Amino acid sequence: MKIVMVGPDKNAKGGIASVINNFVEYFGDPSIEILDYITWKEGSSFHHLLNTIFGILRFPFFIRAEKPDILHIHVAQYGSFYRKSLYLMLGKMFKLKIILHMHGSQFEKFYEKGSVFRKKYVQYVLNKADILVVLSESWKEFYSQITTKNIEVIKNCVSVPQKNLYNKEAKDIIFFGNIGERKGVYDILDIASALQTEIPETSICLYGNGDIVKIKKIITEGHLENVIVKSWVSEEDKPAIYRKAMMHILPSYQEGLPMAILETMAQGIPNISTFVGGIPELIENRKNGVLIRPGKQEDLKEAIIELANNKAMRVAYSEESFKTIENQFSINNQKSLFYKIYNDLMRIEYSS
Repeated sequence: MKIVMVGPDKNAKGGIASVINNFVEYFGDPSIEILDYITWKEGSSFHHLLNTIFGILRFPFFIRAEKPDILHIHVAQYGSFYRKSLYLMLGKMFKLKIILHMHGSQFEKFYEKGSVFRKKYVQYVLNKADILVVLSESWKEFYSQITTKNIEVIKNCVSVPQKNLYNKEAKDIIFFGNIGERKGVYDILDIASALQTEIPETSICLYGNGDIVKIKKIITEGHLENVIVKSWVSEEDKPAIYRKAMMHILPSYQEGLPMAILETMAQGIPNISTFVGGIPELIENRKNGVLIRPGKQEDLKEAIIELANNKAMRVAYSEESFKTIENQFSINNQKSLFYKIYNDLMRIEYSS
């Protein structure tokens, strides 16, 4: 069986790229060959346009040469959805089985705020797929209202160390992701001065890309000496950052099932996040982390201060975080679920 992953470069920045990298690295076996077809790479807007045009034009030749059985298409919202819909149409022309793997943290907004034409097109594309894979039960509930197709919930997964590597003496408060409004970074900056007073021994390290110039200006003008903006982190650099991390914070307004939370929990790092998307299916409030309502800055501040000042709480959340990922979100657990989908699709193909 040959499966083609359609999505961004597995070495690019972002959660979808991390998911595709996991598939390519860990999901192959003697009976399943997994290839990736890159639809997006880092670069300028002009580079993205050229990559889109040539990617679409080259795709039929790729299909004829590789003769895959299944297209596993990774989809977000806006431009990603429109681009991937073209690959779906081409796949259907070649009579391939299609999985749409829905990652978009803002897909509900993309759909609900769209025109009548957009809504009709979204429904048309979703109904062309053979199966939809979504990241949480809450997303399944949303998609079931706009498509009649079978929907499977398969949560994101990560590689899990053999033991909990959390450093209980660590002092850094880390953030991984797009540095901007949707991920709650401005809320972090609004409480940073108070944190500087209450827990002066800690630093807030923001790792990612996004509104870097604007964020740095706010930090300078606000004399927020406890906030440090870093670039996106390579896989090679992550272990050193994890060792210094007391906690990971992600006060997002919209999410799917963030890889940043999965990856840090796998390292035993306690998380503070929000009741959005699939996060409550990952973090059980006050058992393996802390959840707040998005935009509640006072709650965010109090949660950070409490966790920073309570080592026993951090250690308890660390152990529970590691166990959660090991038992429910490891790559081995998710492989069997995807293998079942692949095999079921091929059985349908052979019997039709």
